[in-house]
Amino acid sequence: MLAQGPSLDGNQIAEWQGGSSQLRVEVTVLQARNIPRIKKQFGLKRQFFVFVTSQVTTQKTSLVSVPTEGSKAEWNENLDAFIVQPPSGLALRLYAKRSARRDLLLGMHEMVPVESQTGLFLIRKLACST
Repeated sequence: MLAQGPSLDGNQIAEWQGGSSQLRVEVTVLQARNIPRIKKQFGLKRQFFVFVTSQVTTQKTSLVSVPTEGSKAEWNENLDAFIVQPPSGLALRLYAKRSARRDLLLGMHEMVPVESQTGLFLIRKLACST
């Protein structure tokens, strides 16, 4: 059986900005599941965070600790709105925090908002896997 990589859940609410072709996108990062084993120094907790990036803006969630491998990290954290102009989109990246070395990228997902038929709101669920 193949091991499943980490997955990241979040909600996106997009609203068209007046007559422009831009979207105002709000992102709520919910949780990451199936987090892989990461070597750590004795006594330190495994900590994770998510970067959400648009064409011009990058935002980072707070750090969360996960006690054991295979556990899930939960944020339920709202990030400020992003302005996105399709066909560009957002990139979500799940990182493990390291103290002595660079943070470790565990998974990434790029998504492009889909145009709503009504032009008002759009809600989608995001998933991020390696």
